[in-house]
Amino acid sequence: MDQTQIAATATDENHNDNLSVPYGLIRTVRHYLEFVGVLSYIRGLKTKGVRLDLIVVALCMYTMHISNSMNACAKWLENPAVRRQLGFSSKDEISQRTLNRAIVILGENREGIITQLWKGIKERFEIDDYDINLDGSAVVLYGPKSEYGEMGYGRDKNRGKLQVEFMVAQLASLGIPIYIKPYTGSTSDEAQYRDCVPELAGLMSGEGLHSLDSLKESTDAEEEGEASLSVVAAVALLGAAIVADNGAASNKNTRRMESCGFSYLTRVDINASDLKNIDEHCSEFEYVGDGMMCYTHHFTSSGRTTYLFLSRDLLEKGRYKSRERLKKDLKRYEDAKEGNLRRSDYVKISKVPWIEVDVKLTLQEQLVPYSEMDVERLVRDRMGVKCGFFKLESNLKLTAKEALTKYRRRVGVEHLISSLKRITGIKPIRVWNKESVDGSMTLALLSEAAIAMARHCMPATEDPPKEVPEGTNEEDVEPPRKHKPSTESMVRSLFQLTLTGFRKDKGPYNEVLSNWDAISKAVFDDIHLHESPEWGSCKVGSW
Repeated sequence: MDQTQIAATATDENHNDNLSVPYGLIRTVRHYLEFVGVLSYIRGLKTKGVRLDLIVVALCMYTMHISNSMNACAKWLENPAVRRQLGFSSKDEISQRTLNRAIVILGENREGIITQLWKGIKERFEIDDYDINLDGSAVVLYGPKSEYGEMGYGRDKNRGKLQVEFMVAQLASLGIPIYIKPYTGSTSDEAQYRDCVPELAGLMSGEGLHSLDSLKESTDAEEEGEASLSVVAAVALLGAAIVADNGAASNKNTRRMESCGFSYLTRVDINASDLKNIDEHCSEFEYVGDGMMCYTHHFTSSGRTTYLFLSRDLLEKGRYKSRERLKKDLKRYEDAKEGNLRRSDYVKISKVPWIEVDVKLTLQEQLVPYSEMDVERLVRDRMGVKCGFFKLESNLKLTAKEALTKYRRRVGVEHLISSLKRITGIKPIRVWNKESVDGSMTLALLSEAAIAMARHCMPATEDPPKEVPEGTNEEDVEPPRKHKPSTESMVRSLFQLTLTGFRKDKGPYNEVLSNWDAISKAVFDDIHLHESPEWGSCKVGSW
């Protein structure tokens, strides 16, 4: 039904049993997980009691926009009208224990669910390229007895807390997550990449996540026999590249990617030879547009190519930060001249119970008085030679612009990690045992995948053309940018599309959909298209 508007004068403020259910979010999650066969697979994991696929849809919806509390979700599901909209029968009883058991089942079958998700995506979507954006992060774990809970590098200001590390992979061309795996809180980036890259190769080849397990320790594919070589060949034929940050940049990791059939593009640290190139080959930097210049160096012996970029935006940000830090230093200088010499501004003292340390400061002025020229010189010194530069490395022979475009697309996995933490309910992890942590991660992956599929099917909106000043170089003219809504915007829109049940006096029970907007209309247009008999086995095209 269409949206109904009720005049303010007709509002009835008496108590009633009307109920609004987030129909848009429920319908979207259910459709896209069924679209790729995940719900059909999940139905077969539990044959008795309450249907597992219905529980998964309810949990995806609830964790995305309310919380990851199983207790609160169980109370929400006590309402018979909510259960009816989710497809549960009137006899179904969904307790907190039922939900916890469902999470455990998801965790026990994490690999099978991921395999089915990837299989369904390949069958239902046209894939232009198979590049993988790969990255990891960590979340706080509330459970001191958990197998995953360990102290590690403090991310998100988690210092001093137990945490769980995880790796997540996203199909770059579609923006859909396809893989997630948790690790203990102290697992290094090196170990995580060593473990997950062979699994991704096995997944994408169709031979199974563990078909290249032997490469988790070895980086020589030729030692693994014909079975492994067939997997590596299948991945190589896809032309897939792993795009990652510095965590994957070690020689062992890049060799492992190549041994698994992947190409790679990673960000690497700037070294002494790069500084030498900046000094000696400054005239060889080519302009690639958008305020970026690049010096490309191909190594014939190893087949790798490095791209040393200079970014105008990064340079200006570095100058601004250096100037702001210098302002604080000048403020301390002025305070010191006036006799306000604070020890805390210059010295950090570690407190030890058995030792009392006293530090005395003396002041020696070097710039008296300081001039604007002195300030500019100090800003440049603070910026350093590396300011504004960053370096990429690949085993592909890409142009500088191609490498930059491919790497910039990696921002999608960073947005995905942020969404996993803020929207789809893995921050903090509130379950303890291994299977439950695996299940929570799997549930979040399915939630993100459903919304990502819906977003991919939507047409992008384009910015209106901007006026270009006369004399502007063609390379500096930015093409109109295309936009699609974020996960947060889509979840908010679909959650607000509600199905309200109401009864007037003793009349029949009626239902009405409310709060349509541009996002929910576009999503439901695609859903109706996929469900039409004419669609059949067609694939969703790329936009």
